[in-house]
Amino acid sequence: MPKKKTILMLATLLCGAIALGSVQPVFADKNLVIAGSSVKGTWYRFAGGVASLVDKYIPGYKATAQPSPGSVKNARDLKTGEIDLGMLLPSAAFQAYNGEKPFKSPLKNLRAVYNTYSFPMHIIVKQDSKIKSLADMKGKTIGTGPPGSVSMLISRVILKMAGVNPNEVKFRSLSPGENTSALADGNIDVSFVLTGTASAAISQLMTMHEVRYVPMSAAVLKKTNAKYPYMVPGVIKAGTYERVKTDVPCITMWGLMCTTTKMSNDLIYQITKVTFEHKPELVKILKLVKEMTPANGGNNVPIPLHPGAEKYYKEKGVLK
Repeated sequence: MPKKKTILMLATLLCGAIALGSVQPVFADKNLVIAGSSVKGTWYRFAGGVASLVDKYIPGYKATAQPSPGSVKNARDLKTGEIDLGMLLPSAAFQAYNGEKPFKSPLKNLRAVYNTYSFPMHIIVKQDSKIKSLADMKGKTIGTGPPGSVSMLISRVILKMAGVNPNEVKFRSLSPGENTSALADGNIDVSFVLTGTASAAISQLMTMHEVRYVPMSAAVLKKTNAKYPYMVPGVIKAGTYERVKTDVPCITMWGLMCTTTKMSNDLIYQITKVTFEHKPELVKILKLVKEMTPANGGNNVPIPLHPGAEKYYKEKGVLK
């Protein structure tokens, strides 16, 4: 057989073997970018922890945590390919996938990897406030996140579910730290803060000022969850902060690690696996990670799971 034909035949066989998975191609180091939140946020610390696991346990890959304003920016950067993985709240993931405001077009290749830890909606007033329930907030000034932020949108949803027209309250767009300070100073009547229970801003507010939570009624929690399944009833447990003496019913969402179908099934499988198998390393960075389990990793997600993550959950027997 002529030498040229022999080489061509060997090349064809090699390509076929690689396609069938019997021969693994060798890759140079690949860099991954994982977007979290602002540098003071828990998501940024979590993203950094996952990046360290990738560096340590997935050969051929290096990962970097990138600070971000949050969910909306992360979804947009996933669409353009500026990041490989990013943290989103489930409401933002749903809106991005379906092209709802604030997104202009659907991101149909957006995929969920795993739930991380819970984000309760903290609703706080001063101890001597006459506000006892959501219904009492008509005509009041409410501190929440920036326009278009998940915090702002969820605040409006909660009020609507309680029968309060959002147009009949005054919203002030503030960061969590500004929000709690404004409540302490008497510049707002209510503080709505969507954050993990490790919030330094809320801890400081609870320690230094006479404040209390406004609980959500069982009826409003049920109604909200029925319309928005990714907004689940939860509690801020007694003892979480100094002034919390009893469990506080609230709406909770889970932070969601997302990617796109551009990422290979094998790589996302490996990232999912090392995250759960080396969870104690993440807990050392952020105690909230204790909430993460394979059993809740793929539950109540509003967008499709990435096939790589889905494979892991099926292997663990927590997904059919």
